[in-house]
Amino acid sequence: MKGNTLRFCSATLLLLLVLSSFAFAQKAVIKIEGYSPQELHDLGWTSPRSTGLSTVGVGQVVYLIGRDSSNATVTSYAWTLSGRPGGSVAALDSSNKKQTTFKPDVVGKFTVQLVITTAGGTSAPKSVTLTSAKFVGVGGMDGLPTTFPQCGLCHSTPSDAKFQEWSKTKHATFFTRAIDGQASAHYGENCIECHTLGYDLEPAAVNDGFDDVQKELGWTFPAVLQPGNWEALKTNYPKLAHRANIQCESCHGPGSEHKGIDKTAISMSLDEAACGYCHEEAPYHNISTQWKSSVHGILSDEFESVANRPASSGCAKCHSGWGFIRRIDPKLNDNRPTNGFSQISCAVCHDPHRSELLPYQVRTLDDVQLGDTLTVVKYGGMGKVCMQCHISRRDAADYVNNPNNIGTYFGPHYSNQADMIDGSNAVEYGVPIGSSGHKFAVADACVTCHMQATPAAPNPAKDKVGGHTYAMTWDGGTPADPSDDVQHVAVCQTCHGPIQSFDDIMAKADYDEDGTIEGTRHEIEGLLEELAELLPPAGPDVVTTVADYSWDPAKVPGLTPEQVEYRKTLTKAAYNYRFVEEDRSHGVHNAGYAIALLRRSIATLTTGDIGAGKIASIKDVPQDQGKQVRLMWSKFAADGPAATNPVTSYSIWRRVDAANNAAAIKLGSKEELINAGVQANLGKRYVVNQAGTWDFVAWLPASGYEAYSAVVPTLYDSTVAGMQWSVFFVSGQSRGVVYETAPDSGYSIDNLAPFAPANVSANVVSRTVNLKWDEAVDADFQYFAIYRGETQGFTPNADNRIARLTNTEYADGGLDLGKTYYYRLSAFDFAGNQSAFTPELALTPTNVDQSVAMPTVYALEQNYPNPFNPETAIKYQLAKSGHVRLSIYTSLGQEVRRLVDGNQPAAYHLFVWDGRDDAGNSLPSGVYFYRLESGSFTAMKKMIMMK
Repeated sequence: MKGNTLRFCSATLLLLLVLSSFAFAQKAVIKIEGYSPQELHDLGWTSPRSTGLSTVGVGQVVYLIGRDSSNATVTSYAWTLSGRPGGSVAALDSSNKKQTTFKPDVVGKFTVQLVITTAGGTSAPKSVTLTSAKFVGVGGMDGLPTTFPQCGLCHSTPSDAKFQEWSKTKHATFFTRAIDGQASAHYGENCIECHTLGYDLEPAAVNDGFDDVQKELGWTFPAVLQPGNWEALKTNYPKLAHRANIQCESCHGPGSEHKGIDKTAISMSLDEAACGYCHEEAPYHNISTQWKSSVHGILSDEFESVANRPASSGCAKCHSGWGFIRRIDPKLNDNRPTNGFSQISCAVCHDPHRSELLPYQVRTLDDVQLGDTLTVVKYGGMGKVCMQCHISRRDAADYVNNPNNIGTYFGPHYSNQADMIDGSNAVEYGVPIGSSGHKFAVADACVTCHMQATPAAPNPAKDKVGGHTYAMTWDGGTPADPSDDVQHVAVCQTCHGPIQSFDDIMAKADYDEDGTIEGTRHEIEGLLEELAELLPPAGPDVVTTVADYSWDPAKVPGLTPEQVEYRKTLTKAAYNYRFVEEDRSHGVHNAGYAIALLRRSIATLTTGDIGAGKIASIKDVPQDQGKQVRLMWSKFAADGPAATNPVTSYSIWRRVDAANNAAAIKLGSKEELINAGVQANLGKRYVVNQAGTWDFVAWLPASGYEAYSAVVPTLYDSTVAGMQWSVFFVSGQSRGVVYETAPDSGYSIDNLAPFAPANVSANVVSRTVNLKWDEAVDADFQYFAIYRGETQGFTPNADNRIARLTNTEYADGGLDLGKTYYYRLSAFDFAGNQSAFTPELALTPTNVDQSVAMPTVYALEQNYPNPFNPETAIKYQLAKSGHVRLSIYTSLGQEVRRLVDGNQPAAYHLFVWDGRDDAGNSLPSGVYFYRLESGSFTAMKKMIMMK
């Protein structure tokens, strides 16, 4: 019976405890809210600013905001001032709103309580205690004495030298320098509210702040800012001097009740409101405004839950302000908070107490140890403070080899920017990868770009990008409308020219092989999409599930050895996908490394070869005589100083089909062929067992370029008669290791037309037109073609072609008497290219028996056209057969071309001059003379070449 009773009582007690926990399932949260001058202005309030500290000056306003811990909708608030010092008549301004305020009216502790109600129920009371105190000054400043309970009395010991650290900061001397004229000529009395201690100007706020003591002593702001003002104030108003400059109590609250004993009577906060009290008021003090636009300034429930874990936990070391500080700056007997505060605020990155060692009072510029435990980042200047958290916390090589790591959160630990910039700690498949220029070209790493100056007003992106926003882009305030997006690329223009967006930084090649060379970021996006399609589940979202990736036999039994190896390959590729994706810059941080990782990962899932590059194109060399192409390929993975066994040279091989192998060097394997690819063997032909015949056509040293090209010969040109393809591959040598690209093919063409027939002359004898011209000058000449028309200006074509021949004379007989015929000539090469046509020649056959059939007198006609460029026709007639000389002279009488020098029959003659001299050089514009001599006949005429 007693046992049953005991069990009944225990069950009842347990039920009561459970019901009790459900009764107060809602949890109230009270936030002591700070308001900067800018926030108050934006809200349209006229109430005083606040630091948001739990220690406040007597008479200073305290703002309190309530909410539910899970952010559930609160239906009612119940505020009460549940505790206050004797003699206080302070009261809350409201008891049933989300926000309430009050002003402590005496020194002491005040307790405010809140109960909230949501749809889930009513919370237990939540209390917050605030200390109301007076300002005492740091003491010991610039020779001033230190008296109890001033800060310098306790914080000047060897174990606690905060006073000495603070005294070296600019905070400690700003006011004293300013009134001595060392700060700004525009410095005025309205500035001192931020540069002195406890300056609040509230009539009821009498708390021994600077304004109170100034009023008490009657000090007036100096009319002239000049040296000596500070010494005069210090001598004549020492009590006021104790409250000059930005002191400990400016950030920790008034210290009259702290007295070195009561630690609850002084504040230690990382809330940016303590800094925003002075650093947030447009137009000059906008640092806090910028910070609130940053990711660091976002307060989320997820980060808050992480930050409230112990500071020693893995996540809290970066996601908790106190966790980061305790990791970066460990101390013996550390009495700083152990958890809490999820935002990365001003005091997390900057230590307000010290400045003598590190610029801008940043907490650390120590070298950064990456997660692989081997790589130490020693460069990066001011950016090293960012890299302390923006790293992968894992060793990629070990991580991807453990199937227990497979899961939804598989991959590097989110923000791995330092690893990406350094080009380290990804899966490189045993061949190190070089890095892009940002690694050393950007002196302060992250800070150089992300903290570049924010745009100047009236640019709407002011304080939305750059500065302490750390942002490089802004959506224009309209996330759904990309047309007004801003990309802050001003700092990039120093190296990349007048670009307007990141997309203007073009890639060096079509890396994603979509047919277009795009901006680098788009090329990397294309590679990410290509890799995502190869990773299960194929599509835009890569989810690394145990079912698809793990090779742990306890979780996925029955896998074959081949399936195990394939899953390991998938896992490595998925890690690299996450590595590039989580960097979030799409290549801006280190394009070369990102591209190489993605391309190698894709190769492991397709061709399986990550050592060799890829032939990008084989194209005909334009405007040449054929039989050569330009071959382009991407660098091999081991090409560069970062490789442990770098590629030293490249060799290009051309396949020989239907070759006579009698003179070829016989080899047993393809590997022997590639090993023969040294410069001394260039030009040799090899026949390889089971691999065909190959010519060694080009060699060049490796230089670490992203892409290479070389002009290489083909065996045949493609012509109108048919295509002639040449097959090539590229090999790389690396101290015993050989790589080769997949073979690819291209064709060459002779795309230079031959010269037109030169110096065409003609005469008519009876019913025959005799044509004559110079020999062809082109090595690939095939034949001449002659065209005849019966109308002036006819178009030469296959229908009016009357002859194809290789000699330089042609007699066109059997023509109709008295009818004019028109002739044009051209030349063809073996590639089927046709030259330009010669000028039209007009000739009329005559009856030899008629009196007009043969010339009866000598004559030299005017050339046509005249002026000309560069060809002209010269007609003349000979009454008798005999030796003829026709020459061209300059205006100075120098003979430059002898067109005819030999016997000619009595006839009508025509000669077309092409504007060249005897050496084949084109002559310049000018006046020339042509002279005809035959027997005793001599004639000369003038002509003008006008180019």
